[in-house]
Order: sequence, then C-alpha cells, then structure tokens
Amino acid sequence: MFGGSQIYSNSSRFYYAAIYRFNIEIKTWSSCKPAGKWKIGFDSAVPVRFDGMIYLFHGGTNDMPPGQPSNNTSTVTNATYIYNVLGNTVVEQTSSSYPLYAAPPSLFNYGGVHDDSVIFVSGFSIAQDGLDGIWVYNFTTQDWVAGAAKTTPLTTTTTITTTTTTTTTITLVVAMVPSTSARSEPASGPRVEAIVGPTVGGIVLVLAVAACFLERR
Repeated sequence: MFGGSQIYSNSSRFYYAAIYRFNIEIKTWSSCKPAGKWKIGFDSAVPVRFDGMIYLFHGGTNDMPPGQPSNNTSTVTNATYIYNVLGNTVVEQTSSSYPLYAAPPSLFNYGGVHDDSVIFVSGFSIAQDGLDGIWVYNFTTQDWVAGAAKTTPLTTTTTITTTTTTTTTITLVVAMVPSTSARSEPASGPRVEAIVGPTVGGIVLVLAVAACFLERR
C-alpha cells in the first residue's frame, strides 16, 4: 500500500508517502523503509506492476512533504513514483524528456499494459472535471512517449544475377508493422520500404518470392 491521505478536525488534509506490505500467509502488516524518499505525499495514484517494479502514476496531493498540511489546499500531481520491490528503493519523476507526450497533472483511470508500455485513457484534473486524451508511458525508457507500437526494422541484402549476367545487389528494408492485438504480431506481413536496383522482370519476381518467404516466417 502506497501513500494515502487523512482529513483532520480542522478540515486540513494531510498526504503521506509511506509504504506498507501485507503478508497474506501470516496476515500481518509491516512497514517498508526504502532507500531514497518521495518528496511529496499523495493518494489515489494508479499502480502498475512491470518487471519487478511498481509504478504509481499521478494522484492527489498538496505539494508538501509527506505528513505536512498546506492551508487546506489539495490538487493533483503529474509525478510518477517508482518502487523497486527487490531493491527496496524509490524514485520520483516529475518531468519528461518529451513534454509534448507527457500527461498533465491528473487522476487517471486504470491503465492497460501493452508490451513494455501502459496506456491511459481520460481522467480528471483540477482545471476541468473530465480530462480527455490518450497517454502512453514506456517502462523501458521510463518516460512518456508518442505510442505503444514497436517497429523493428529488418534489413536483408540479396544478390541477384540477371539474364544479362549483370550482378546486382539490392537491399530490402522490411518494417514489421504491429497489429493492435495483444500478441503484437505483424498486421499484414513485411512491407518493402525501399528497393535499390534495376526494375527488370526477374528482379520483381525474386522480390515477390522473398517477401512471401519473410511473411510465412
């Protein structure tokens, strides 16, 4: 369990950043004391687990250190909180190398994981009740990105001898275009992006066979 908030008798809301773990077998709570610390308290962050890490996205806050009030003022944050389960360490991200793709301060709906990314759709912000948009966070780069689809270029070089005994080397650049399915398989097979060499009938035929062979693999 991460963070949380509490309202006291004077209506001040305090936000926290503590981490608690519940042992299911012995049914007891324990407090985790990780290396490092989160600078502000928060609640309602959206948790996503990936590759031994727990990512907590955005949430409510008062922009104060954990456990300190702030003149009854509550807002939302754009911070990403990262907890390394095995290493018991924490990291707080409040900026992005790609601000154009970064989500604004908000309370997110739950995200959906696709490959090494999580996708968020809509949410809530202080400036507007409903926040419409689609945002993608990449776990490998640990940053906001333009999209979740992977594109893996595959370059092959083929030597073809024409009927005029002229040897020509052509290069095929095949882009594996992922589908929108969870399996992330190519949607329509390899696509020839660039062809270098003479466009005689024999070469066109070989290209068709090479594309068919790559597609079946």
